[in-house]
Amino acid sequence: MVENNQEEEYKSRKEDHQDDNIDTFENIEEDISEKQEENEIPEVVIETLEERIQQLEDEIKKSEEEKDSIYRRAQRLKTDFNNFRNRTRQEKEKLNREVKAELIKEILPVIDNFERALTAHENQSEFRTGVEMIYKQLKTVLEQEGLKVINAEGESFDHEYHEAVLQEEDSGVEPGTVIEVLEKGYILDDRVIRPARVKVAQ
Repeated sequence: MVENNQEEEYKSRKEDHQDDNIDTFENIEEDISEKQEENEIPEVVIETLEERIQQLEDEIKKSEEEKDSIYRRAQRLKTDFNNFRNRTRQEKEKLNREVKAELIKEILPVIDNFERALTAHENQSEFRTGVEMIYKQLKTVLEQEGLKVINAEGESFDHEYHEAVLQEEDSGVEPGTVIEVLEKGYILDDRVIRPARVKVAQ
């Protein structure tokens, strides 16, 4: 009899305990459900997201500033280059005018001597002397500017310095030797400006 009472009491307690657990789980589920419905997010998560958003906004602002700085620098470089190009062109034009003026100034005395020689044409000796003087003066002016005559006669033919106009058999020299200069060639500052026109031995 006692055992039956104890068993019933145990069952009753067990059922009560189960009911309590059920109530507890139901309360937890209701709490979770309410949080889901309210879209409740932990404060620490919100703070982290806000910090990240602020970081991204700062990075965007910094990128915009860098882009503006690069654009302004590129514009300044473009302006500086255009100014440099215009200044260089003007300086080049000025230099060309000055060089031309100096060269003409050097040649003007040659013209003067030509005029003097022409007025003395009645005296052939004086005329020849005047022409020789003009030739030497002009030659000196051009040599001072870096002009040199290409050595050709007696030299081996060289395509870089010579232009073969005629060929002729000549047993006294090796084939390919320049035997006559028909028109002088010139070098200006180590650059061939006109090759010598020559006759070459076959």
